Amino acid sequence: MSDASPGPVRIVFVVQMPVSARDFRRFHFAELTHAGASVAVLDVSSIVMRGIDHDRSHYRNFQAIDISVVDDKQDLPRHQVVLDEADLIVCHVGGGFLYPENHAVLRLVSKSTAPYVVFSNNAIPSWNREAKAPPIMGRLLGKRPWVTALNRLPLGAIGIRRADYVIYGGSGSRIPMRLIGPETEAIWAHCNDYLLFQKLVDHGEMRETEATAVFIDQNLGFHPGADASGFRQAVTVSEFYPRLRRLFDRLE
Repeated sequence: MSDASPGPVRIVFVVQMPVSARDFRRFHFAELTHAGASVAVLDVSSIVMRGIDHDRSHYRNFQAIDISVVDDKQDLPRHQVVLDEADLIVCHVGGGFLYPENHAVLRLVSKSTAPYVVFSNNAIPSWNREAKAPPIMGRLLGKRPWVTALNRLPLGAIGIRRADYVIYGGSGSRIPMRLIGPETEAIWAHCNDYLLFQKLVDHGEMRETEATAVFIDQNLGFHPGADASGFRQAVTVSEFYPRLRRLFDRLE
């Protein structure tokens, strides 16, 4: 753990989108605080998701957690103390990938002595497909040569350390990621919303034996958050939707 001062276990969530009411439930903030943990949120969405209007009007309802909003990269260093005081950093930025948009944030996380965890637990059609990277000269001559540099230079040279832990949601979610290495400890779990579904079952709002299948389309190929975060629509429409159709055909 970090050199955080004695006291309640302190968990810091670093998020690339404002925490919603649904996030409050699926991140189990109420359960964590009830158990005596200290929970803080570092909201860096204005840095890594530029060009999107971020609604934080509901933050006043989250009295149980300490939320810090970082509006600019220049303000990041003064929030280093928030991470240094953590016993665990839960990193919901980049999904284990590295882009110019999130580089400064991940450097901040890497400077901390606290262990940090990333997530690769929500597998979707095409998620584990074989990577089809364009030729190196095509990438260097493109509009984003810094992306190529970030993903080819040694991590230490760009101030990044690999994650201490990664949460997987099944064999299909285990794919190569820049922030995951041999030293990263794997934790096998499930998709983020599974426990929310289980609560519906436990409360009698849904029978577990019902033949129910739910797919929430992430709008891949058109997702505004992908462009804003630097992901650049890695899955094209022509790749994604035929695979999605085949998945539905198997289920039917």
